[in-house]
Amino acid sequence: MEYIDFLEKYNSIKECINYSNDKISVIKQDITRLFTDVSDEFEFTIITTGSFGRREASDESDLDLFIFCSTQAAKEFIESKGHDLSELINKHVSKDSGSTGTFGSDAIEIFENVLKNIGGTQDKNESLTRRMLLLLEGYPLYGEAVFEKYRNTLIDKYIDSTSEGSNRIDKFLLNDIIRYYRTITTDFQYKVEEDGKSWGLRNIKLRFSRKLLYFAGILTVAEVISDKLHSERTKSISEHFNKPALERIFEITKEKSSPQCLELLHEIFSKYEIFLYSICKPENRKELENIKMKTDRLDSVLYNTLSTESNIFTDKLHELLTCLYEKEHPIYSSLVF
Repeated sequence: MEYIDFLEKYNSIKECINYSNDKISVIKQDITRLFTDVSDEFEFTIITTGSFGRREASDESDLDLFIFCSTQAAKEFIESKGHDLSELINKHVSKDSGSTGTFGSDAIEIFENVLKNIGGTQDKNESLTRRMLLLLEGYPLYGEAVFEKYRNTLIDKYIDSTSEGSNRIDKFLLNDIIRYYRTITTDFQYKVEEDGKSWGLRNIKLRFSRKLLYFAGILTVAEVISDKLHSERTKSISEHFNKPALERIFEITKEKSSPQCLELLHEIFSKYEIFLYSICKPENRKELENIKMKTDRLDSVLYNTLSTESNIFTDKLHELLTCLYEKEHPIYSSLVF
């Protein structure tokens, strides 16, 4: 079964994929025209993440992006084009991206800096976020070859510490995926308690899209343990990361050819369909955004419905993990220790 056939039951997921791909296509064309005369000395890639990176965007979505480049000169060149790039994006996507400086046309980083101090005292949340999103949901709006080069370089950095051989978990990569997920769950508390951000929509996204991204990352690490050489692992991991999270989970599950796992997959997609159907409606997003504090959730039937569905979604993700891999698989102990 092909992915497009599997999606026949899931109209909202399918519509979001089509919407995302259509928008991305025209944005890529405009960005290419903007940088038609760029010098070869300026190596950079423009990366979208978030709902567009996962191919689940709608009219209610903003477009998160950041830019990796090779040198300070390239960074200054991109900065000189920043206003034009922002106008280009706003022409196609009217909603503003996040206000933290992590995303947006002015979020530019020299890629070499991303590879330094991973896990060290200078490894800020912003750097962790950009590393992880490059891998887990990044998609190039410009500079595809550079994107592939940078992503493979980062994967190499992570798996270099893993001894070559089969049945080995890339713990450096897995630990940073875990750290990223735990960071965004902790950051959620800060944003709503200290930074005055609204509670409802953020909480529901955390329960669905953020959790899905984390789960797809775990499966990627679990899937490549049979690759003995680093070069094989880099290739396999990169191929998995080429697919958006939902499609990646589908492809991994399909390969196992287990009716039980496929049934769980349908249950997971059914819950995600409910999530996307709900948040793609302006009135629903507004209702969730109006839940400013945790106590306000009790007054929202929509929130409580999605909360209940998310609990089932979580259970089914866990069941799928145990369905896909035997209990002797090293992913289980590695997730705990």
